[in-house]
Amino acid sequence: MATNPDAVNLLHAAGVLAVSRPAVLTCNTHPAPPVNLAALYQNTVLFAQICRMLAAIFLHDEIHSVVSYGPLAEGIASQLAQMTGRTVAVVRALYPLVPEQLLGARVLVVADTVTTGVSLRRLVVLAKEAGATPVVAGTIITQGPTTAEGVGVTHFSTLVDILVHRGVTKAQCCVCNPPQKPPP
Repeated sequence: MATNPDAVNLLHAAGVLAVSRPAVLTCNTHPAPPVNLAALYQNTVLFAQICRMLAAIFLHDEIHSVVSYGPLAEGIASQLAQMTGRTVAVVRALYPLVPEQLLGARVLVVADTVTTGVSLRRLVVLAKEAGATPVVAGTIITQGPTTAEGVGVTHFSTLVDILVHRGVTKAQCCVCNPPQKPPP
């Protein structure tokens, strides 16, 4: 999966990503480099920029509804509506999925960050049970092997695909020894 370098730069500069490149080395102590999602959700300008980047990927998929566990659905739906001029419904999976909202809808299932895709797969199953047709899925950050087939959709895309190479020494580990930012 291709990583969007603009997204990496924005997320790293804002402190969301601890790393500035999509391939990282970690020792066996850490599952992956830390992701600070609070830095994303507290910065409304950054959040809108990232949502627009992700929405642009699915611009031609004729999405009727966006489903997620968190606030990402609102941001993506808003950006899709602005780009297409159509209403795009928002369904948060924190509430029971109402079949009337999703019956026959073409759905984009989104998550901010995933490792295996299991959480996205659960959303796809919930949307199908509510009568929707989940056609695509997307994430801001992927830190592991996630595929469209594994999630249960026709197309899966991510802005930042972090390839984690485990088994290096603690001296080489990017989490134990984070790169120092150059002084301004």
